[in-house]
Amino acid sequence: MDDSGQYEHQQGDGWQLVSIPRRFRSLGEKRNACAALASADAEGFLVADDDDIYLPHWFRTQAQALQRADWSRPGLVLLEDGDGLRESESEGLYYGGWAFRREAICRVRGYGPHNNGEDQELAGRLHEAGLKSCDPCSFAQPFYIYRYDNCSYHLSYMDDGGNCRAMFCHSECTAT
Repeated sequence: MDDSGQYEHQQGDGWQLVSIPRRFRSLGEKRNACAALASADAEGFLVADDDDIYLPHWFRTQAQALQRADWSRPGLVLLEDGDGLRESESEGLYYGGWAFRREAICRVRGYGPHNNGEDQELAGRLHEAGLKSCDPCSFAQPFYIYRYDNCSYHLSYMDDGGNCRAMFCHSECTAT
């Protein structure tokens, strides 16, 4: 889902990119819209943010995780910062590497209408509903490269109005 009108509508075998010219009020609302647009036969959802990188085994690994549990939450990520790439424990964060079975998202009624904290709120509701999670890094190498401190705007620094609060560049923060 491109909610800035940056790209043209595109589709291929089993995927589509929907582009609309107007921003959603929150990231949670945008993610709910993405789930609603998914094909009726889609059994799961992979979360992806366009400011990060996903390695080729991402789809396969997440599919295997969703065969084992209701949702997937990697225990390891690869962090890209001003000093290069390093493996790091996720400590339950790094939402851009999660995946869900359709019925899990439906059971907890999707995402809350927030830009920040929607991931942890969703994780809490999944846990409260008794839905089982799987750490795909328990059987596969990390597939998610979280990018920060690389002279780019980062989704994690959006405020609740959808505005980017900061740009990170070589350990220096410049307010925008």
